Amino acid sequence: MGHRSAFQEAMRRGHNYAWAGEWDKAIEEYRRAVREFPEDPVAHGSLGLALLEAGRLREALGEYRTVGKLRPDDLAARRRIAEICSDLGRVTEAAEAWESLALLYEERGAIDQALEAWGEVARSRPESEKALEELAEAHIFEAPEDAAQEYLALARLAQAKGESEEAVEHCRRALTLDEGNVEARGLLRALTGVPSREGHSPAAIAAREARARLAGSILGEARDEGHPGVVAMGRAIDLEGQGMVEEAIEEYELALKEGVKRGEVLFNLSLLYAERGWCDRVLALFKDLVGTEYELAGRFLLGKCYLGEGEGRKALVHLLEALKMVDVAVAGGKEGLTQAYEEILYEDEKRARLLADRLVDFFESEGWEGKVTSLRERVEKISPQGLTISLAEVLEHPDFEGLLTSIALVDGYWEQGIPLTAVEECYRLLERVPDYLVLHLYLGEMFLRQGKIDEAVEKYRAVGEAYAMRGASRRAIAVYRMATGLAPMEVKIRKRLIELLIGLGEIDRALEEYLALAEAYYRLARPGEAIETYGVALSLAPQSGSPQGWKVRLLRRRADLQMQRASWGKALVDYEELRRLAPDDEEAWRALVDLYFRLGRRKEALEEIDSFVQERREKAVAILQDMIRERPQDMGLRQRLGEAYLSVGMKEEAIAELDALGELQLEAGLEEEARETIQRIISLGPEDIEAYRQLLERLGGS
Repeated sequence: MGHRSAFQEAMRRGHNYAWAGEWDKAIEEYRRAVREFPEDPVAHGSLGLALLEAGRLREALGEYRTVGKLRPDDLAARRRIAEICSDLGRVTEAAEAWESLALLYEERGAIDQALEAWGEVARSRPESEKALEELAEAHIFEAPEDAAQEYLALARLAQAKGESEEAVEHCRRALTLDEGNVEARGLLRALTGVPSREGHSPAAIAAREARARLAGSILGEARDEGHPGVVAMGRAIDLEGQGMVEEAIEEYELALKEGVKRGEVLFNLSLLYAERGWCDRVLALFKDLVGTEYELAGRFLLGKCYLGEGEGRKALVHLLEALKMVDVAVAGGKEGLTQAYEEILYEDEKRARLLADRLVDFFESEGWEGKVTSLRERVEKISPQGLTISLAEVLEHPDFEGLLTSIALVDGYWEQGIPLTAVEECYRLLERVPDYLVLHLYLGEMFLRQGKIDEAVEKYRAVGEAYAMRGASRRAIAVYRMATGLAPMEVKIRKRLIELLIGLGEIDRALEEYLALAEAYYRLARPGEAIETYGVALSLAPQSGSPQGWKVRLLRRRADLQMQRASWGKALVDYEELRRLAPDDEEAWRALVDLYFRLGRRKEALEEIDSFVQERREKAVAILQDMIRERPQDMGLRQRLGEAYLSVGMKEEAIAELDALGELQLEAGLEEEARETIQRIISLGPEDIEAYRQLLERLGGS
C-alpha cells in the first residue's frame, strides 16, 4: 500500500514541472507517484502525456494502454493510443484503436468525433468496409461528393472480392450522389456492360427463355433444315454459345433477312447489339417486339443500353414503360396509374438518370416480380386521395422497402388513435430522408385526416414545387391541382400551376385555370386583378385549340365584371367585340343594347335592335316585350313592337301598342308623330275607327 502524502507530493511536483515544460523532471516525479499507487489511472495518464511531449512515443503508448485497462471508458486515453499507433506507423493497431474509439463515440452520441475516428480508420485501413460505409452514410447530405467517393471505394472492394452485384449497387449509389463521377460511371459500365443471362432482370429471364425456345425450334424444324433462315438461326445459336458475338450477329441478321422474324430471334439479336452498345440498332429491332411477350424485356434492355451511354432521359422513357407494364398488370384498371407514370418522366437529365439507375437496380434484384405486387398493396394504403402514386416514385430511394415499412408503422399509430405520435414519427422519418416525396405526400394526407386543410395545402404546394424543380412538370401540375382543389382561393399556387401548363403547351388547360384564378380574385374582393387576369388570358387565347370560343367566354366574363363595377365604357368595348364574334349570343346582345341606352346612345341601341330582330322575326315579339318592360316610355321600342305584332298577324295587339305609342307622343308634344301613328292605326281598321278619325281631325289631320 503506497503512501498517499508521498503520492500527492510527487503528482504536485510533476504537474509543476509539466507546466514549466521540463518534461524529463516531470517524468521522474510521475514515475514516483506510479510506484506509490500503480493502479491510479491519473498518474499513468500524466506520465503518458509527459513521455509523449518528450518524444518517447513507445513508452507513452504503454502508459496509455495501462490507463485503458484501468479505465476502459476513458475516451481521451483511447484516442491517445490511436494517435500514437498512427504516428508509430503501426497501421493495423492504429486501425483497430480508431475503430474501437469510433464505436465508443457512437455509443456516447458524439457523432462528429465518431465520424473523425472512422476517417482515421479509413486512412489506416483503406479496405475497411465498415469505415467506408459509416463515412458514406454520414456524408450523404452534407458532402455528397465525398460520400460518392466512399461508395466508389466500396465498389472497388466488392469487385476485388468478386461480389459484382454489390459493386454495381455501390457504383449506382455513388452516381446518385455525384452523377458526374467519371470513375464510378466507368466502373459501372465495366461491371454491367451487358445484362447478365444468369441474373434476375427481365432481359436475363427472356434471354434464357428465348434460347431454350430457339433450341427446341431447331429440333422441331429439322425437316426444314435446308431453309437458309433456319440454318442461319441454328448457326447463330451455336456461335452465341461459344461466345463468338460478331459471328452470331451476322447469322441472326441473315436469318431475319431470310424471313425468320420470330420474337426469339429479334430479342437475341437485340441482346447481342446491346453487348456492343448499339442502342440505335436495339431500338430498330424493338419496334417489332412491341405487343409481344418480349416487349418488357426489350424495354429494360433499351433502358439499360441508353443508361450505359449516359442518355438518362431516353433510358427513363423505356424503364418507366417497363415498370408501368408490370404495375398496371398487378393493379388492373386503377384510375390514373398510366397518367402517373407519364407525369414522372423527368425533363432534368440528372434526375432522370438517377431514377433510371434506381429502376435498373429494382429490375435486377431477386424476386422483383413478387415485389411489384407487395409494393402496390402497400402504396395503396398510404396514397393521398385524388392522386395515384406510381411505383417509380417509391423506388426513388435505395432503401424504399425500409421506408415503406417505417411508413406502415406510422400509419399503425394513426389507426390506433394516436395521431400526434404518427405525425411526430413522420417528421422524424423526414429528417432522415428529406427528399423522399412519397413520404411528404403521405404527411399531406395525414394533415387532411386531421382536418388541417391549410397544412395539407402547404405540404402539397411544397411537393409540387419539388417535382417542378426535378423536371417532372406534369407531376407537379397534378399535385398543385390537389392543392387548389382544397383551397380554391390560393392564387399563388394557381398562378404557378398556370405557368407550368403554359410551359408544356397545355394552353386550353391553362385558360381553364385562368378562369378559376379570376373567379378567386373576384371572391377575394379584388375585382381589378380579376379583370387583369381575363386580359392576360385573352392574349393567350389565340394559341388555344379554339381561339374564338375562348375569346367569347373570356370577354363575356370580363364584360359582366365591368358592368358590376359600373365601368360602362370598358364593358361596351367588350360587348361590341362579343357581338362581332358571337352574333347569335342573345344575352350578350341584350347587354350591349342596355349599355347603349345607359350611355345615351339611343340611336345605336335601336339600330342594334332592328338588325337583331330582322334576323330573328320569330323572337322579335318576345324580345321587344322584355325591353319595353324595362323601358315602358321608350317610343322607339313601342313602334317596333307594334310592327312586330303585325308581322306575325297579331292585329289587335298591334293596335293596342300603337295606341300606347300615340299617347306617349302626345304627352311629349310630338303632334306630327302622333298623327302618323293614328293614321297607321286607322289603316288597320280598328273596331272604334271613328274615334281615331275624330282624334286625328282634332290634331289637324285628314
